[in-house]
Amino acid sequence: MERPTSTFLLFIFFTIGLAKDEGRIIQQPTSSRLDAGSTATLDCKVENGQVSWYKNNVRLHVESRKRFKVFENNTLQIRNVRRTDNGVYRCSLGSIGAQANLTVFDRPLPPKIVLFCNQQYATVEWKTDTKSNISEFAIEFNSSYEPDIWMNVTGISGDKTRKRIRMSPYGNYSFRVKARNRIGWSKSSKVADKSCQTDAEVPRNNPRRVCTVNESPGTMVITWQHIPLNEQNGPNFRYIVSWRESNTYQSQNKKVKALKNPRLVINMVPIFREYLISVTSTNIRGETTQRRREWIGYSGENTPELIPKEFSLDPSKRLTSTSASFHWKAVDPNSLDMNGYFTGYKIEFWPRGGKKRISHNILLRDHLACNQTKTFFSKNHETNGEVINLRPFITYTAVVRVMNMKYSGPASNSVSFTTLEGVPGEIVVFYAKRRSAMWLLLQWYPPEEPRGVIRGYILSYKQQGEADFNKVSVKVKANFTQYNITNLRPGKSYDITLRAYTSVGEGNIRKIIEKTVPPPSGPKVIVHAIPNQNSINVSWRSKKPTHKYFVKYKESKSNVGWRESVKINSQNTIIKNLKSPATYKVQVIAVYSHGIQSPSDIEEVKLGDSNFYVSIRNDPYRPMKRYLVEAKGLSGDMKKYYIQYRTEKSFDWKSIGPINDKAGEFSLYNLKPRVKYFIRARAENRRNRTIYSNQTELVFGTLLKESTYSLRNSNSANFLTASMLLLLTVGKIVDTFICSTSLLYGANF
Repeated sequence: MERPTSTFLLFIFFTIGLAKDEGRIIQQPTSSRLDAGSTATLDCKVENGQVSWYKNNVRLHVESRKRFKVFENNTLQIRNVRRTDNGVYRCSLGSIGAQANLTVFDRPLPPKIVLFCNQQYATVEWKTDTKSNISEFAIEFNSSYEPDIWMNVTGISGDKTRKRIRMSPYGNYSFRVKARNRIGWSKSSKVADKSCQTDAEVPRNNPRRVCTVNESPGTMVITWQHIPLNEQNGPNFRYIVSWRESNTYQSQNKKVKALKNPRLVINMVPIFREYLISVTSTNIRGETTQRRREWIGYSGENTPELIPKEFSLDPSKRLTSTSASFHWKAVDPNSLDMNGYFTGYKIEFWPRGGKKRISHNILLRDHLACNQTKTFFSKNHETNGEVINLRPFITYTAVVRVMNMKYSGPASNSVSFTTLEGVPGEIVVFYAKRRSAMWLLLQWYPPEEPRGVIRGYILSYKQQGEADFNKVSVKVKANFTQYNITNLRPGKSYDITLRAYTSVGEGNIRKIIEKTVPPPSGPKVIVHAIPNQNSINVSWRSKKPTHKYFVKYKESKSNVGWRESVKINSQNTIIKNLKSPATYKVQVIAVYSHGIQSPSDIEEVKLGDSNFYVSIRNDPYRPMKRYLVEAKGLSGDMKKYYIQYRTEKSFDWKSIGPINDKAGEFSLYNLKPRVKYFIRARAENRRNRTIYSNQTELVFGTLLKESTYSLRNSNSANFLTASMLLLLTVGKIVDTFICSTSLLYGANF
């Protein structure tokens, strides 16, 4: 029996994974050698992705290092590189990477030292990093005398490893070493573990620069240069000072303690004698073995007893305004009465009445220097002198004295003289005492330093901004200190100069700037056309009233010039017999004293018929406290208008507006009750020409019967007034309101 057979279909599935593209490095970092302090740049450019940076196989966390930065193009930057930045840097992108070496040349590391000591010498040995290319070593040492001060032994070749140094006696020395390469000096090494100590010895040197100080009579002050601690060579250091007169062999001596500023004061010695002085160093071991040197010195000076004779003005030289020359008989400079070392003469002088004396030294030879022998001086030496910088035309008194190095002797006979005249000094006080619109009254005081007899003054002035040829100059007599300059212009500034003069010449110029009083402002003018009369009513008001006015007027479009009225004493006038219709320009001139004129602004007024007027009515909601004002009769080319009002006592118009079309009302409120106001309209056309309406009177707080007032009356002269009385009864209350209007034709500018 056959077994049944079956067919099987075996499916085998393979999963194929696609490898991810890790990219590739297209620019690898390059190795570099840099000096410490510079900036290292390691490039690592890849096709895509962000790399990671490693140093010596340790990942760099750049965000925690201030000197490290990775840019968007994966470049690593290291600022201010140092020795610790040496190493191998690798940039890694997945499983691939590239690396480079960074070598930093820095200052050497501090050397390590070993110290060997004997009695007089210290031997210093050291070891250092051989890779640093050392060029020089320096040994630093200090002593127990000055532990905070380190001294250097430099110039030791870089291939040396030891140095022998001589030490001073009686000291405790510490040592350290530092190295230098082309980058710079290393830090100093640690101080050697032990120090070297030396025993005391006698001092090697005596003090230098032994001198005497000329302090006071009967004393001799000796000074010398201090021996520093590291040269004293032992404890109990002292100075032995010896002195004797130069013409004797008997000396005296005294021990002095070691001080930073050593000195010895010897009392009871003769006046100004020459001495031979020596200073020797000594300590616990004894005196120095150096040969002792004698120095020349002198005891203190005293006041000379010699008096110059025959002191007088030098006849061979001219006396000037600032200088004087003198002559006198010579003294014996080598006399014992000089009480010191003769150096010359001193001329003292002072002005009459002055307490302070001025000195002029005439030095004939220098003071004695340290260790200098005095010399004899000729009796036939120079005996004349000149003093300068004197003040002109001043009486002075002068004397002469002989001088040694410290003192001046008694005064000679005195000489009085007066310097010649000079040019005067500057006038200090100069101002305008009073002023007006056309003159300045100037006031001044004579110069504080006249330097002679003042012959007069030169006064010059010109208006600021004008050329110099317009300058006016006048001479003023010497006995006058005021001058009134006239015919000036009101409100102008003037440059004014003043200088005094003597017979020698003119002094310094004093300049001031003064301004005349500006003229009063011109009157404020209101002009009105009087209807049907070919006349204009002109009213004005001045801040500074005067009794003289005149009115100028002309037709605007006419070539005929201005016409003037006669002088008027009042502030109102009527110009009659004018053309109509026509437009006129009007100006009021106020005349003040000295002929000063103040013109008003030019006003324009139009004569002829005009339908431009103001309509006023009560506000229906608040009839007693608010009025509605509207301009009527505007022509077609008018683009906007304003409402203007003023009180009866004011000439200043206040404006409300504008309204930019020909229809519209203004609200008028918050005015003073029972006060008469004048109201008008001002319109502007597209060419910016201005037209004024008639003027209407309104007593604020009245109830109006009509809304439009344009009344004409040929019999009116200045103001045509129509009064209307309206009696209204509301409930049981009867009130009377009065509204009067004055209709005047406006001006067309």
